[in-house]
Amino acid sequence: MASARELWTAIEDMFASQSRTRIISTWMALTAVSKSTSTISEYFQKVKTLADEMTSTGKKLEDEELVSYILSGLDIEYDAVVSVVASHVEPISLGELYTQLVSFEQQMEIRGGGGQQSSANLAAKGGHGNQS
Repeated sequence: MASARELWTAIEDMFASQSRTRIISTWMALTAVSKSTSTISEYFQKVKTLADEMTSTGKKLEDEELVSYILSGLDIEYDAVVSVVASHVEPISLGELYTQLVSFEQQMEIRGGGGQQSSANLAAKGGHGNQS
């Protein structure tokens, strides 16, 4: 018969293995996450959910790490914002990054076309377009 100590050791080993697997799969998901067709808000939520998952395993990510994951998953159309953020001397906060990316996204929507869709997007956001 196994002693209580041996049983606890076996249980700890089993949970450590599961925890390590969760950490690795979450890291892999963070490196693969991309904005794709999501809005900036949806994209940030995806990254935040993965960061929370990582924290629940005992591996809290620093804001600078999250900024790196977020920037690396952006589409090429966001390269101008990525360049500006990368040139900052001081690290940028997640809140400031979010603000800059949402602002950029809104500008792209405004300039993206003059059809019904753009007008609908502006109206939904309370924007004032130049009505023809």
